[in-house]
Parts: sequence; structure tokens; C-alpha cells
Amino acid sequence: MEVSIDTILLTLIIGCLVMIIAKNKSVPSPESPKKAKLSQRQGKIKSQYNSHDVFRIVITGGPCAGKTTGINKLASELSNSIKVLVVPEASTLLVKGGAINNFVGLDNNAQVEFQASLMQLQMALEDAFTEIASSFNEKSLVICDRGVMDGSAYISSDLWQALLDERGWTAVHLRDRRYEAVVHLVSAANGAEKYYSLCNNVARYEGIKEAQIVDSNLQKAWVGHSHLTIIDNESTKSFEHKINNLLNHVLWYIGASASLVNTRKYLLKHPQSIPNVDEVQVVKIYIEDIFLKGKSSEISKIQRRGQSGSFFYTHSTKKKLDDDEYSVNKCQITAREYIVLGNNKDVSRKTVKRLRQCFIYKNQYFMLNTYLNVKGGISILRVENLKDMESVEIPLGLSILRDVTEDPGYSTYIISKINWYVSSKDKDIIFDQ
Repeated sequence: MEVSIDTILLTLIIGCLVMIIAKNKSVPSPESPKKAKLSQRQGKIKSQYNSHDVFRIVITGGPCAGKTTGINKLASELSNSIKVLVVPEASTLLVKGGAINNFVGLDNNAQVEFQASLMQLQMALEDAFTEIASSFNEKSLVICDRGVMDGSAYISSDLWQALLDERGWTAVHLRDRRYEAVVHLVSAANGAEKYYSLCNNVARYEGIKEAQIVDSNLQKAWVGHSHLTIIDNESTKSFEHKINNLLNHVLWYIGASASLVNTRKYLLKHPQSIPNVDEVQVVKIYIEDIFLKGKSSEISKIQRRGQSGSFFYTHSTKKKLDDDEYSVNKCQITAREYIVLGNNKDVSRKTVKRLRQCFIYKNQYFMLNTYLNVKGGISILRVENLKDMESVEIPLGLSILRDVTEDPGYSTYIISKINWYVSSKDKDIIFDQ
């Protein structure tokens, strides 16, 4: 008997809902499997995976942004070199099942209940796919068609906070612990209006103005994540170019290529500078890095990162392979493991404390790191982009002193030295204002 895709998806939904009900409406853990390995790339870094490596990436964006095409492209292009699993979009499954058409006319209680049910289904699907990927004992990529933070774009900030409070969820758990990277594809309603259509998705109901608002809100939903990319329409030559940009960013994120994305770091003239631009949402993240004792050929550190009293923890090891190549292994750890590992701290280095201010300006994601326990304080702006960095517009109010991308003196590892100080050529400019 031939079974349709819709039947399979409906069965999957029922299975997930049964799992939820069986837990007696308990809060599903937003935490990923604690032994899931992650991988960061910077410069000429090769990936080094063990048998249980799972990399989870969200592909999100406003209505008519190219998500479906992009996800299909990723699956077809990457499946020959890595195991690829695609988590279906939970909201589309619910709409196809007749759960809802749109939010128009729903009262506050109904909006919160629907979003909570949607997020529970999304997390159940993601966790199931992640567990399956972990069982393959090979390098795996789990592509999530939207992520749970997307829900914040469809209800008011007050209702969103009420939802989080009632379920015991936090932005750190939902945004940072569940996904290793996020790519936002900008809606055709912003910059490619003539291509905007409602015809190719039964769950789409927004007009152009509404789509623009949703797209902006979806971007803001993910501000604060360490690996967020925004791919717009103005900087791409065609839709095909846009989808290729998506592919290139994902290749870079999973370590398949180290040269596709341009990463730059800029030293600012004024410590703790913040963007002074209207309608820029700034999310403040607090970070602590502790470097551990170990072999001379590797750098091992633990990190605590979070906001509003909620944190998550990672352990990473960087090993030198050749003259210009390194491998980096990174995994999430528990708070207790963080404390135990901290007992092996390298006493020749201080705990590096940073305030990271994350924001979006003209479809570009910026992270402004201010080192708090450095005398006088220094601020370094980090930006990643496929484009030529000369075309990236720095927000007004941020005064750049110089590019320090290739200056090892401004790496967190070097800054952690007990006797580290700002170079003399920068010190007079930064601190004598």
C-alpha cells in the first residue's frame, strides 16, 4: 500500500503529541543531549568529529524568503559528505492539520496556548531527529525548518514573556542551547517585492507590509546567538545567488570550508561603546572564559555564557595540526562539570570577563565584546560576512581605531595572561580621550 508524505507527517505529529501527553504536560527539556559535539571555525581551522557529532542549524526567515528551496539545496548538496536530517516546520504541519489559519481574532489566552503547543511540538520533533542523528555514529547535520525562538515574532513581547515564565523557559535555553547556528533568509517582501507571493505555501497569509514586520521580528528573535547570519535580497545578484550564499555559510559553519566567510575584528577607540542608532535592539550577553592547564600543543578552555541569570556552559579544545591549521572540538557541559573542570584552571591566566552586545544594523549582525577585567576596558567589534568587508556599513557611534583581525595580541587567549596590557600604540588613543 502506498503511503503519502502527508500521512507520514500526520503520524509523526500524533507520535510527538502522544509523547507530550505521556509526560503529563511537563515542560520538555530545552537542553540538547549533553554529549552532542559542536564545532567552531575561525581562520584555517579543520573540523575534527567523533562518532557522535551532531550539528544543529536553524534555517529561518520571513514569508516567501526561500527557506524550502534553500533547505532542499542543502540536503541535496551535503548528503554525499554528511548525514543530513531535516526537521519539518511544526507550524505548517499544524496548519495543514486544520489547527489554525492565522492569529487574527485570537485572544491573548488562545495566542499563548497555541504558541506553547507549537513550541512543544517543535521541540519534540527536533529532539527526536537529534536522537536519531546521534545514533548514526557519524558526522550528522540536523536542519531545522524554523526554530522555537521564531514564536516570539508572532505575539507581543508581554505575551512572549508570559509564555516563557509559565513554562519555565529562558531565551538562553531556547536560543543558545538548542542550536549551533542560525541563518535568516530575508523575505522577498524586503528588497524583492515583485517576487512576493502567497501561492506557494498554504500556511502563508501575510501581505507585504505584514511580511516585512514579521521578517524584522524574526531577525530580532535570534539576536544574542553566537552564530547568526542574515542573507538579504539587496546584496545578492539573484535568487540562485541567495541560495548559494546559504549553502556557503552552512559549509563554513560545519567546517567543510574555512575561506567562504570573511571574519573581521575591529578595535574601538572608546571602551564600552554601544550603537547609537534608532530601532536597533541590543541584547547583552555576559561571558566568562577560563583557560585550563594542559599540553603545550593545545588550548583548552571552559566558558559560561548567558543573560538575565540564565547560563549555559561549554568546553572546547583547540589543537595545532600544521603550521597554519588547527582543529577545534567544542561540546556543551553541565554547570557542575564547569565547576569541576574549573579546578584545573591555568593559574598563569585570569578568568576573562566580557560583556557582549549583539545587534543587527542594515541586515548585518554585529557582536561588540567589551573586556571588563582589563584595566581601562577595551571593546572589539566582530563581524562575519560573505561580502567584501569594505561594503559593510559600521553603525554611527562606533569609532574604529584599527583592524585587529590578524593581531594575535587581541585574542582572548593572549588577553587572559595575568600581565597582559594594551599595546602602547593603542593605549594612548583608547584611554586618553
